[in-house]
Amino acid sequence: MRRESSSKLVALQILLEGITDSNLNKPKSEGLSIKNKVLFIIENNPNCSPATIIHQLNIAKSNLAIMCKGLIDIGLIDAKRCEEDKRNIVYNITEKGQKEVNELLEDLDHKIVDLFSPREIKALDKKTQEISLLMAKGHNNGSQRNNA
Repeated sequence: MRRESSSKLVALQILLEGITDSNLNKPKSEGLSIKNKVLFIIENNPNCSPATIIHQLNIAKSNLAIMCKGLIDIGLIDAKRCEEDKRNIVYNITEKGQKEVNELLEDLDHKIVDLFSPREIKALDKKTQEISLLMAKGHNNGSQRNNA
């Protein structure tokens, strides 16, 4: 249950930063690193396309390519050609990468437990879910307006 709380918070942070570009003004020591965000996205999206990561993090394709090459080199993710279209590549998290994501979420879990009571954690879970649903709904409405 607790991992779910930290996982929702990470997903929400990535979503909010992608929309607001707030990560541009934030010191590097504050918040999640781009590496951790990329790992989290790939973990939650098996056979993850570069476009999925670029869309969620609002980063340049060249920056993503450099980041992913580094993650591949240290064994946190792997890359393979897409089954449907061999021109495209997809990323998957490795066992080592999964371990790193689990450690990150476990560390966040400890921080959450230290900061909040069980009742506050439950309320936080509910609110993050509501915010995520509202933002997804708004994103879908925006996409529909752009297609009209």
